[in-house]
Amino acid sequence: MGELKRIEKKGKNKLILFLSKYKFTKNEYKYSSKYDGTKNEIRGIQTPDAPTKYFINYLTEKNEKIDSILCITSKKTNDKSINNNEQGKIYDSAFEDYKKMLNRFCYEKGIQTPNLVRLNFDYDFKNNKPIIESDVSGKLCENIVKKLSKDDTIYIDYTSGIRDTSLLIILIIRYLEYTGIRCGGMIYSYYDNDDKSKNKIIDIKSTYDLFELLNGVNEFTSFGKSKTLSNYYNNIWKDKEEHKEIKDLINVMDKFSDMMSLCIVDDIDQIMEELNEKILKVKSVKDKKDLNNSENKLMNYMFFNLIYEIKKKFYLDKDNKITYISLIKWCLDNDLIQQALTLYVEKMPEYYATCKFYNIDEYSLKKTLQVSSTKSNEYTTIFYTKLFISSVNSISLISVFSSKISLFFSFKTSYLLSSL
Repeated sequence: MGELKRIEKKGKNKLILFLSKYKFTKNEYKYSSKYDGTKNEIRGIQTPDAPTKYFINYLTEKNEKIDSILCITSKKTNDKSINNNEQGKIYDSAFEDYKKMLNRFCYEKGIQTPNLVRLNFDYDFKNNKPIIESDVSGKLCENIVKKLSKDDTIYIDYTSGIRDTSLLIILIIRYLEYTGIRCGGMIYSYYDNDDKSKNKIIDIKSTYDLFELLNGVNEFTSFGKSKTLSNYYNNIWKDKEEHKEIKDLINVMDKFSDMMSLCIVDDIDQIMEELNEKILKVKSVKDKKDLNNSENKLMNYMFFNLIYEIKKKFYLDKDNKITYISLIKWCLDNDLIQQALTLYVEKMPEYYATCKFYNIDEYSLKKTLQVSSTKSNEYTTIFYTKLFISSVNSISLISVFSSKISLFFSFKTSYLLSSL
């Protein structure tokens, strides 16, 4: 057999940063860092120096490279830097200085210099006029998107930029991820004015990824789908054998998700019981697990507390049990009409009988046992037979099922049927 050819990565690695104003200093400071199990000590003078070197080192160690740097600039970072404290002495612009630093660093490492792409934030250099303030955000997003392609991986230096622009960058990243572009890393360069030995580069990607945890819980409580939550934890854990209680809960959520998507309720009783059990187990370990692990503390805190929101959304009663009623109410809350009707038609007859809303005589049970294969079918046959007879005899449903709960479901069913 011939040697298999290596499949080349289609997308490119691209760094996005907002360029800070030029600092009139020649002092070079050390920044400690820890990323992906490696330790580096990086030096930098200007604000973006250390983060850029950091990402170049990080990808070089993985036998990869940064293909392009999208450098977001303002008019101030493009103009020559004038130091009024030195009688108006003129220095390079922040962009020119950054370009020289990049070329010098890559030359010293013996690697190819990334393609440096200048994006204009507040000034249209082509037409020599300021960008209207109301157009700034839209144009920046448009310009970034134009420079990216599907399957690209972006790395973010979150250190510089105006505060509201930092939030805009997060929004743009979230948008890009929906288009198939992956965020490979995000860092913040911390500069300590009082003690330079504390300068460090902080990985904030794990904090950013918590958006997916929130999205996953919302997706499950709103649509009964667990894919986002499952993918999030699979990426976090990989092969780690920790937090078994959460893993077990996610597995049951996957079962529940499949059942609701396919609208197959045969195993609903078992799945509801498992879901109740796993939620209780996760709650029980909340205070017993070591939540002080710096890597997972925030993630654990958020998920354990979101369990209460899951309970609330599913109308878990005082006994911590999901019932047919609470499940149907949840379906109606989230416009899962087909699932609500299926559960009502197939499961509520048994619920009515169990709660003594109507009587089942021994003869009827024995008779249905001969033609039904499941307990649920037995109750369904009896219930709808009695309902049909009652309707023929013009007996009001309210008189047959006087309970407030049955009245509620009769109303809901009528509403749903009229909406179809």
